[in-house]
Amino acid sequence: MRDELRLELPPSAIKIRDAARVLTQESTFTKVTIADVARRSGVNEVTIYRIFGSRDGLAAACWSTNLPALRRGIARDHAGLQDPVDRVKAHLRRLARVAVSDREVTQSLILAVEAVTMGRSSAMGTLDPRKLIPLPQMLTPLIVDAQDAGLMRNDYPAFELAVVLTNTLLLRLLTRPTHSAATISRFAIDLSLEGVLTGS
Repeated sequence: MRDELRLELPPSAIKIRDAARVLTQESTFTKVTIADVARRSGVNEVTIYRIFGSRDGLAAACWSTNLPALRRGIARDHAGLQDPVDRVKAHLRRLARVAVSDREVTQSLILAVEAVTMGRSSAMGTLDPRKLIPLPQMLTPLIVDAQDAGLMRNDYPAFELAVVLTNTLLLRLLTRPTHSAATISRFAIDLSLEGVLTGS
């Protein structure tokens, strides 16, 4: 069954993404140029910019390869957890681990999402990184469960709370490049999550 939260990439975008991933494994994402990706993929630079808009947009496609591992890890972490808030915390911890394991690409992903959100059309290609990497959408059902249980404030839509929690975690990663996944997730949980729980 097709994952409804995941945007399917066209074949040319997959070819470009896979070439960028190989280059990133051989070097680091910060050293990979669009020209390098064009040579490796056999797709010209104009097409790469048309699809992804920028290196940061390409990073979003690269990060999408982390989604299967993220989903499997979240499913394992949720096994046996009944409390909806514990499930939200487990989700944030797993996201931090995956994001830190691919830190350079995650940092570029954050910049791509920010560029699209702020409407900087020069940085946008035909693929919206917010649809390609649906991190808040993955967290939203867990927040709905916590709201339904009366454990999380419901004066804001669940999706908006998911955006706040996800962005707090990812922005902490961007601004604290040497912090561990545990430190980053603890910050997001202690600061952001505690602010949206009922009785906080």
